This record gives sequence, C-alpha cells and structure tokens, in this order.
Amino acid sequence: MPCRDVFIPGSRRPDGTFRKPIRVKEGYVPQDEMPLYESKGRQFNRGRVDHPIGLAPDDVARHRAGREAAERADRFPSAAGDAVIPGLAAPAKSAKKSKSKKKPEKKEPPAPVIDESLVEQLSKASIAAAPELPLPEAEAAELRSKLKNLKKKLKDVVQLAEKVKSGQVTPDPEQKAKILRKQTLIDDIKSIERELGK
Repeated sequence: MPCRDVFIPGSRRPDGTFRKPIRVKEGYVPQDEMPLYESKGRQFNRGRVDHPIGLAPDDVARHRAGREAAERADRFPSAAGDAVIPGLAAPAKSAKKSKSKKKPEKKEPPAPVIDESLVEQLSKASIAAAPELPLPEAEAAELRSKLKNLKKKLKDVVQLAEKVKSGQVTPDPEQKAKILRKQTLIDDIKSIERELGK
C-alpha cells in the first residue's frame, strides 16, 4: 500500500509573511491537537467514584461541597476563620490547665569498676608497626615512570658537570642551577626506590 502524502496548506503569519505548505504523512495529527498523556494511575483515579457508593444524588452534592470546602480551608487558612497575617506572630491560644508530669530524676550511672590486672596487661602491650602492603599496580607504574625520568635527568646533570670540568662548556646561570640540583635528584631517586621496595 503506497504512502500518500498530505499537504498542510500554507498560511499567513501575523507579521504578513507566508508559511510554505508542509508535506505530512496520511493520518498525521499536529502536535497541538494531540491528546494530553495520562498515566494509568490518573486514568484509574478519573474513573473512580469519589463518594460513598449508594449515596443519594442530593447527598452526593452535599458531600462534594463539604469536601471542597475542607480542601479550600487547607489551602487557604485565612478563609477558614483563622486570620493569620504573614509576618505577625500567631495569636496565643487560651491557656489550658494541664496536669504537670513529674520529671524523673536523672540518675548518674555507677562508676566503672577498673580491673587492675587488665590495666597492667594493657600497659605492657605494644603496638607493632603495620605490615607494609604492596603498592597498587597503577601507583607503582607511576612511580617507575617518575624514577626513570629522574635517572635520565641525573644522567644529563652528570654529563654536563663532566663537560664543565673538562672545560668544553662554560656554564650559563641555568646550567649552574641544573648542576646544583644533583643532590636533590639523588635524594628523590633513593626515596622512590625505597617506596618501590628495591
């Protein structure tokens, strides 16, 4: 069955320009004419009876009016007779005499009994250092990469220092600073090797 195209005719906009005709499929319903979506729960509630079954029609009207008045009173408390003005303190309600309840006296818990032998054992006990756990693989890989870079930098510093000693290069201020960093590089390499457990 071939699909027949239907055209929505062009129209004039409020500013005077024209809309082109729009080609749509057969059976197309414009968006503003689509029925509003209702969930299953809303459909169920719409079909449900909101009054007691078997109630006379005039009683149903009274029942609905009473329920709507109660809902309005919940939504708008000032309409129910309790005029509450925003920003003002609520009116004090009439004081009622009530029987005062005696508050039970708080009793302090009894002092704990200290076992001297337990205190002695605890004072003799020592806490052992926690066993070193192996590093996670990702962290170990990162440390190995850092170690490799530091060794490469140290190698460059040693080569530069040898060239300066032999007189092949006269160092500029940056190169002097690089040579002075040799000891910190060595310390960093040692600390990373300790962390890796070498």
